[in-house]
Amino acid sequence: MRAFFDNGFGVSIIDDGYGSQSGLYELAVLKGTPDDFRLTYDTPITNDVIGWLTWEQAQAIVKEVSELSPDCEVPQDDWNADWDEDEWDAEPTEADSLALTFLNIQGDYLDGAKSV
Repeated sequence: MRAFFDNGFGVSIIDDGYGSQSGLYELAVLKGTPDDFRLTYDTPITNDVIGWLTWEQAQAIVKEVSELSPDCEVPQDDWNADWDEDEWDAEPTEADSLALTFLNIQGDYLDGAKSV
């Protein structure tokens, strides 16, 4: 499934990517239009695809992508450039909670994986 928004961003959600073995979804953030788009790894939401998502978690990220500012892309080299050590003690945001949920799901999945 792909969806595009007026801000120039879009999403692609697939059920055969990271987490599909557990019935979960993978989401990629897109930049462009339905006829001309690319994956972008340069947004405040993520610098990669996001896997191991429930449908509800994917929909929450879709909402975040639809609300991005059209010019919010962040070059990958700048991801940590503005990091402030004092922010480490800040109250968690909804995005932080989602990231923790993702890591817990990923950890649970990896804990059950068998090495080959």
